[in-house]
Amino acid sequence: MAIGIHGFFFKTPLESTFLACQLQEIFKDKVYEPFLAGKSDLTILDVGAFYGNASYYFSPFAKTIYAFEPTSESFEVLNFQLDFNEITNVKPYQMAISNQDGEATFFHQAGNKTMNSLTPANPSQDTEKVKTIRLDTFFKAEGIDHVDLMKLDVEGHEYDIICGDGFANVAGKIDLVTGE
Repeated sequence: MAIGIHGFFFKTPLESTFLACQLQEIFKDKVYEPFLAGKSDLTILDVGAFYGNASYYFSPFAKTIYAFEPTSESFEVLNFQLDFNEITNVKPYQMAISNQDGEATFFHQAGNKTMNSLTPANPSQDTEKVKTIRLDTFFKAEGIDHVDLMKLDVEGHEYDIICGDGFANVAGKIDLVTGE
């Protein structure tokens, strides 16, 4: 890779408006800047990492970023983007944070890959089985004692996570949760 050249990647078909909106929110509107400005060595959870654009943005501020993306296609792009951009402080996990450990059906939103979710939008969606893990189980497995920022963007499954015992058991270890 040539020094100084970075890239954002996606798999087609992806309507450019979805990717453009996400990039605008993160990089132009800087929605996360108030939580990161002047900080370093943060521990961040990127729950619903998609292609890793937020993780990319978070990387200069973080010691470690745990990026969760359950779908096979998006996880492949996430890893490619991290490798291409030589981002080494992001640990990608192909699993979904949920209110239970195990497996679940993950629903693909036709026409908008940014809206894939554990929560179905309609009964005719394509699906895939994904690994799920509770936050407390993950914290224990990784030895996490403190998280500075948790970005939670899981397309309708936020309530199930926040109201679950897995979150309740570690909520005191998380300084800030941002979500949709």
